[in-house]
Amino acid sequence: MKSLISFGMLLCISIIYAQRKEQVVNLVFLDKTFPRKCPICEPITESQKREDQVIKEFIKNHTCLGCADRNFAEYLNKMELFADTSAALSGFGKAQVYYRLAYDLMRYESEMDNKVFNVSAHERINTSFAVDARNLDKVLAGAQQVKSYLDESSRLSDEQGKYFLKHVWLEYAYGSGFMDYVTNTAIEEATKLKYIEDEWLEFTEIDEIEAFVSTYEHLRSVNSASPLLTEVSQSYQKTGYNPQQEHPLITPSFNWLQSKNYRQFGVELALDIANLRNPYRVQGSRLSNEIYTRFSGIYVGMNQLEANSRRREFYFGIGRSTQIGFIYANIFQFGWKQGLDPDKFARWFYRPEAGFSFGNFQVFYSYTLLFSKQFRPMVDNHTINFRFTLPHVRIGRYY
Repeated sequence: MKSLISFGMLLCISIIYAQRKEQVVNLVFLDKTFPRKCPICEPITESQKREDQVIKEFIKNHTCLGCADRNFAEYLNKMELFADTSAALSGFGKAQVYYRLAYDLMRYESEMDNKVFNVSAHERINTSFAVDARNLDKVLAGAQQVKSYLDESSRLSDEQGKYFLKHVWLEYAYGSGFMDYVTNTAIEEATKLKYIEDEWLEFTEIDEIEAFVSTYEHLRSVNSASPLLTEVSQSYQKTGYNPQQEHPLITPSFNWLQSKNYRQFGVELALDIANLRNPYRVQGSRLSNEIYTRFSGIYVGMNQLEANSRRREFYFGIGRSTQIGFIYANIFQFGWKQGLDPDKFARWFYRPEAGFSFGNFQVFYSYTLLFSKQFRPMVDNHTINFRFTLPHVRIGRYY
């Protein structure tokens, strides 16, 4: 009982502390994520619902995605004029229109650019973003225009809307490649000027980027982008939300193996890398090519034969595809069985596996090949496996 109380207290402290700051070690589901609801997109009152219909009708008649640059610019101007002059719109409606302007601009850049960056955006922002990596001025102009629309929408929104839009800005800044492009361009400039020699810096934390900005603020790329970088830093400080997704983690699991004659139960511990936070979100966003992937670098486990306490097996492996979409595959697994031979401590085996994986659950088939032929009749070769993974423990920062 005391241990359960202690565990409960530790969990509560972890939840409270995790909400204050992103920690190096934490349960992944406790980390701050993108808000599930978009306050600007959800009309509540009857008047807001009427405004929402007016906005949808205007967009239906004037939308210009996929058209030429000049026509799209005209579309943006019509939308701005509609937001500023329409008598049918209150502050809520105008905030929604400016949010939609930012949304459409991000999607337009994605469609018109050859290089599309995959992001894990909120489903209301169902798009991947892109920047023109050939021209810093164009990149900054696009980012500044997106930010101006978000700022105007924020000005007209309530506190919940402002909080949501800060998350949108963070998603765009990282998902579009804007942050990477600006910092990498600055590194190239610094390298040419011999400020950085024989070293390639990779920025994984916002405070690292801030330190770089303060050190090399005279460089053109950093100087031009510093107001936007400051906005990113401030949004991060106010929300505590890190839009980066990839992370290392430890995954403890329970095993249940069912064969023709035997049933086994066991445990496993794996060191994994996942590219998205939510294991139940198979795809990062509806227009993104990125799918949920969890790769096990190394893992170890033990299974116990239910009917015989002396019969157990230990196994290990490297390079397992724990989840790619819904697919589970493992071809580098070896282990040894105890209790088969009273004269020898262990008999080695090889076991490939294949099946399905979703979130914390895996169902797969495995084939056990025992290296000692005389003991193979004592082992069922074909096994159906069920594995349940406990909540994922992140052991590093997002990058």
